[in-house]
Amino acid sequence: MKAKFIFMSAIAIYTFLVLPMVPILADEITLEQSSPVIQHEPPGQSAPVGKALRIEATIRDKSGIKDATVFYRKAGEEDYQQIKMVPQGNDLYFATIPADGVKEPGVEYYIQASDKAGNIVMRGFSFSPLSLSVTRRVPAPQLSKPLVLTPTPEERMTMKTEAPAVEEEKPWYKKWWVWTIAGAVVIGAAAAGGGGGGGSTGAGAGTGSATISGPTP
Repeated sequence: MKAKFIFMSAIAIYTFLVLPMVPILADEITLEQSSPVIQHEPPGQSAPVGKALRIEATIRDKSGIKDATVFYRKAGEEDYQQIKMVPQGNDLYFATIPADGVKEPGVEYYIQASDKAGNIVMRGFSFSPLSLSVTRRVPAPQLSKPLVLTPTPEERMTMKTEAPAVEEEKPWYKKWWVWTIAGAVVIGAAAAGGGGGGGSTGAGAGTGSATISGPTP
């Protein structure tokens, strides 16, 4: 009877105490065994020399990310420098490599993340880093524009003041040469009329006169 009681008590303890704790213990074991996941791809184009370089990555972990770090160096060098990544929300992290660290011929780097359970994961490695080429970009040539000189207001006033006056065209009857020719014709006609009385040269021969009138030029 006593053995039966002990057996039933053991079953009760297992059923009501141990069995409910199994999923919780299993989840904790799973969380401790799972590592962070880093999603990142290097930029597809080269970076300009001497300009700060932003590195972004999506980092996830069930237990939560403790920290994330970018290790970088100039291509061909031995030692790495490091900079902490900053969370932006939605599992997005970023770090900015300073401008003096972006040099030709390129930048080598890798990302390291750790979770709160102590698991560590890397994207790239110190002995096999990710790489990005760095080049000096030549600025695109600018199209030359025609030179346009715009006079100042003072120059415009000077141009107006010094502009030559345009003489208006006079009507033909006001031109001096028209009346000069007409006067010569009248004088010539009068002289011809006076000489038609023969060859007398006496007192009866008078001096003719003619009056010419016309508009004043």
